[in-house]
Amino acid sequence: MSSPTTQSLSPTALSRAFTLIELVIVIAILGIVGAIAIPRFAGATTRYRLDLAASRLEGDAVLAAEWARSAGQSHVMSFDTGADRYTIISGADGSGATRADVFLGQSPYSCDIQSVTLSGGGAKLVFDGFGRPSMGASVTLRVGDATRTVVLADVVTRPTVDEGGAGVIDPNNLPPDLVPDFAAGAQGAQGAGP
Repeated sequence: MSSPTTQSLSPTALSRAFTLIELVIVIAILGIVGAIAIPRFAGATTRYRLDLAASRLEGDAVLAAEWARSAGQSHVMSFDTGADRYTIISGADGSGATRADVFLGQSPYSCDIQSVTLSGGGAKLVFDGFGRPSMGASVTLRVGDATRTVVLADVVTRPTVDEGGAGVIDPNNLPPDLVPDFAAGAQGAQGAGP
C-alpha cells in the first residue's frame, strides 16, 4: 500500500481544477462587463436623483398650494440656492409656522439648486388663500453634469418638467377636452329643481 504522500493524482482529479488561462479569461470578461456596467449605473443614479428631486419639488409646490387653499391663508415657498434648500412657511410675509424645510443637497437627492427664476423677481413664491401662485417660477436642478428644470407654471393644475427641449405645458393653452366645462355644470344645476 502506498502512503498518502507518495500517492499520484489520478487523471480525474486533475481535470477538476481550473487552469491559469481559464482564470485569466474569466477575470478579463468580468473586467469588460464591469467597464460597461459602471458608467451606465452612474448615469442611472444621476437620473434617479434628478427625478427624485424634481418630483419632491413638484409635490411640495402642489402641497403648498393645497395648504394655502385649505387654510385660506397665504403660504410662502422660499428658495436658498446657496444651501440647496427651500422652505414652505405659512403667512404672506413668511413669518408663520414652517410647514416644510427641504434640503435637496443632502441624501437621497444630493442635488444642487442651480437657479431659481421668478417672473416677479426675488426668491419667494407666494400662494394666496386660493392656492394660486403669485407669479411664474422655474427651478433648475443639477446633479453632476445633468440638469432638469421644474416649471411651476400653475400648481393648481400640476407643475411641469422640461427635460431639455421636450417643451413645457402651458396650462392656459390646454386642449378643450382637458378643460372642465364649469358653465355647463352651472346650467345643469339651475335646471334641476325639487
